Amino acid sequence: MARRLARDIVWGLAAVGLISLLIGGVLALWPIGNLAILYIPGVLWLGATCGRRGAIIASVAAFLVYDWFFVPPFHTLDVEQSQEWLELGFFLVVALV
Repeated sequence: MARRLARDIVWGLAAVGLISLLIGGVLALWPIGNLAILYIPGVLWLGATCGRRGAIIASVAAFLVYDWFFVPPFHTLDVEQSQEWLELGFFLVVALV
């Protein structure tokens, strides 16, 4: 049981890390809008391969990582515009579902 939990955590965080690197690379080349949607295929893959626990871990991690690195003001869990809270909230709900 503990081994499966550790595996789910590792896979969830690894998927979020790789997708975050992809988002950072895309944003460095083209200043495109909300790329949080790119986390959804990773969360779906984890749900299909690791089950619910891996997908939930990845969903919450993606929410926090995206807010920390890609939503101004950067490197905080705060947002400048109130609409971004709504967007982040919808992202988390969709990823969890």
